[in-house]
Amino acid sequence: MLLILVLVLAICPAGSGTPEPAPQAEEVLRQTLGDTIELAGAPQELRYCPDNTCEAFASDSAAARADFALLYLYFVSSYECLRPWRERVPAEAITEALDRNRGTCGRGSGREVGLCVLSALAADGGVRVYSLRFDEGAVSRERVVQVGLGPIEE
Repeated sequence: MLLILVLVLAICPAGSGTPEPAPQAEEVLRQTLGDTIELAGAPQELRYCPDNTCEAFASDSAAARADFALLYLYFVSSYECLRPWRERVPAEAITEALDRNRGTCGRGSGREVGLCVLSALAADGGVRVYSLRFDEGAVSRERVVQVGLGPIEE
C-alpha cells in the first residue's frame, strides 16, 4: 500500500489562559522515553530527540499532536534506538490512540490501520512533522513527507 502524507506548514495562533493537562499519549511518551521527549518551540512542538537530531510534531491540538507522535514513533520512525521501545511500550496505549482517532480506518491495530490514522490526523488534526538537526550552533529544520512505510525529507 502506498500512502502519501503531505504535511503542510500552517500558522498556529499563540494560546492563552491556563495550560491544558498533557494528553494521555504524551504522558506515555514521557514515561517510556524519558528525557528524549520535550515540548519546545513557538508554537509548541512535541519533540523526540535521542541525539543531535529530533523528530518534531506540531499541531494546534495538543491531543492530536501527542497521539500522532506516539503512533508515528511506533509505526514509522526510522530511529534504530526505538526498536526496543516498540517492544515495551504498552500495547493498550497504541490501541487507545488508534481508537481515539480511528474514523473510517477500520478495525485492528496493525501498521496499515496505524498509517491510515496518521494520515487522518495529518489532514484533520493539522499535524505537521519536521526533522531537526543541531550542528555547530545552527538548527536545520526540514518538513518531513511520508511515502509508503518510511519518512523521506523533502
